[in-house]
Amino acid sequence: MSKTVYKHLTQPNVILDCRGTSSVPTYNAAWSFVENIYPWSDFTHQNIVERYASELAEERDFISPVPEYQDANLSTLYSERGFSDVLAATNMVIVSANLPKSQFIADGSRTCEATDIFPDWGAGDDSKPPGQRKRTKALVCGDTKYLWSHEDAIKLLQMGPANSTLNAKDKMSLMNPFEQVQYYGAINKTSIVFIISNEALVVIRLFLAPEAIRTSPRKLRSLAKPASQNSPSVTSEISSIIPRRQRISSISSDIVGSVSEMSIDEVSMSMSTGQVSSSTNDPSVKPTDFIPDINAMEYAIIPWARARADGLTVNLALWAAIRLARENNTIQKYYDPLTPGPAHTIEVNSGNISIPSTTQGRDKGKGVEKRTPIATDPVPKTTVAKTTAANTTAAKTTAAKTTAAKTTVATTNIQYCDVKLFPSSDNTGYNYRLNGEWVTNDPQKSWTVAQGPTEVRYST
Repeated sequence: MSKTVYKHLTQPNVILDCRGTSSVPTYNAAWSFVENIYPWSDFTHQNIVERYASELAEERDFISPVPEYQDANLSTLYSERGFSDVLAATNMVIVSANLPKSQFIADGSRTCEATDIFPDWGAGDDSKPPGQRKRTKALVCGDTKYLWSHEDAIKLLQMGPANSTLNAKDKMSLMNPFEQVQYYGAINKTSIVFIISNEALVVIRLFLAPEAIRTSPRKLRSLAKPASQNSPSVTSEISSIIPRRQRISSISSDIVGSVSEMSIDEVSMSMSTGQVSSSTNDPSVKPTDFIPDINAMEYAIIPWARARADGLTVNLALWAAIRLARENNTIQKYYDPLTPGPAHTIEVNSGNISIPSTTQGRDKGKGVEKRTPIATDPVPKTTVAKTTAANTTAAKTTAAKTTAAKTTVATTNIQYCDVKLFPSSDNTGYNYRLNGEWVTNDPQKSWTVAQGPTEVRYST
């Protein structure tokens, strides 16, 4: 059924009947603790819809698998495996089908370049060169959890494990999913990761530490209670379950050992000149081999059972996370806010044109009266105009945020208005908003650039 991408992504999820037990806790000694965690305040429905209004307005012929899956009585779950089946058959199909053609989200092995991590999910772009092991490079990676409380986990991380009365095993079960996807992001060098459970989708953005490489001894996890508190220390309890985990900063202890003998300035200089390998025990080590040092994460929570209060749904949020990562998934110290409009509108060197029209609206197929702009009209250096296919040459455009001038036809006059042109998701045409409504995938061949103070017009 043909609906807009937005409509497809905002349909309800499968109604789950969750039974059984929670996911078996996963553990890896290489994971580092989460140092700081904050809400991702501008990952909102409004910002996403405004940023991707053009793409979300496109129509797709797609039938949602959710009703049939629900009717087939497949929504009663007892395990994480069962929940993963639901995700693969419904949510991931919906999100992937509504991404631009070359982009996808699928089983994590499709984008897993490293051999020591196994994300449940991976998003990628097949139009980009493959990475290691001939796999598509990951844009986003994520993990599935079942009967896991993200709220309790966030509360524990924010208050500090040492200030909790939970036993060590329960602390691990709550915290480990965040540490797990943080590690996935560090290894894949992707800034956006996610955890999805039967309760909610948690979209996470990672932040780089101020120092690219930590040369001082790594910070160790400490779960001991402050001396001022009366409750007993859990240090001995936790140490019997897990070793003392350290902060990630490089690919191996050998590399860390050699780097730790260098000053910060030496490391920075070596990395900037591409000569880190000469300062380590392994001559094959390159600057890109070092794992980013993560010191903070932001999170956004989207409930499974219903849309968030602002209208954001699980599928729309996951789709937006992939689109954001496609723009830039480099882990950074700071990120631009999501509030500005998209930075991939079509660039044209034009001014604002405003010529009064004596006739309202436009008539299809009618001829256009020739009109030369009067002296008071701002004359653009370059004007984007819609023309007939026989008269058309494709405009050479680059990605930038700007305003294009476009004409609409009246029976006896030309009415000018300002529009922004966006490339359609398959790059075969342009999307633009005219009179409050979206026009999508308008063929590129119907647009041309008119140079100088000439009249611009089009007919349909």
